[in-house]
Amino acid sequence: AQEPPRKIVVKFGRDHSFYGLPLAWLGRLNGGHEQAIYRAIAGIAGIPQFLGRVAGDGYAIEYIDGRQLDQGAPPPGVFDGLRKIFDALHARGIAYVDGNKRSNILITADGRPHLIDFQISIRRRDDWPWPLRAISRAIFRYFARKDIYHLYKHKRRMTPAELTPEEEELSRNRDFFHW
Repeated sequence: AQEPPRKIVVKFGRDHSFYGLPLAWLGRLNGGHEQAIYRAIAGIAGIPQFLGRVAGDGYAIEYIDGRQLDQGAPPPGVFDGLRKIFDALHARGIAYVDGNKRSNILITADGRPHLIDFQISIRRRDDWPWPLRAISRAIFRYFARKDIYHLYKHKRRMTPAELTPEEEELSRNRDFFHW
């Protein structure tokens, strides 16, 4: 059995209105989406453990004690570790989508990378009927490629000596929609 973490993060969905427009429904929708993503990726190394719902629309995840990628040079091998995380996510049909934000990539004291904040991640929907299933798969493939692009873009900018020629090419591979 896995030992429970000592520290947690509790996230709450938006419940305030915006210029009189009620948005609590949006907070519930976003929170439910992120919780479903955490359940789908449970057990992947480098992902905080989902701990459950709390206080109505809130939910708890494991606290990762680390620094953000944008707070200094990463230790050697961090980007190779991140690639393993992305490969595991993609194998489960999840595209992270938020890899451009270095602040969502945490590095623990022992040099291991972690991803946090799955609010805008997307899930490939193989259970949907055609043509929605085909559209979902195409969208997933696009964003999975963007995950890898952002990963190697960060690696090129932060640890260029570790970059392979193939990774260099992927780090510059912007497609039509990106431009």
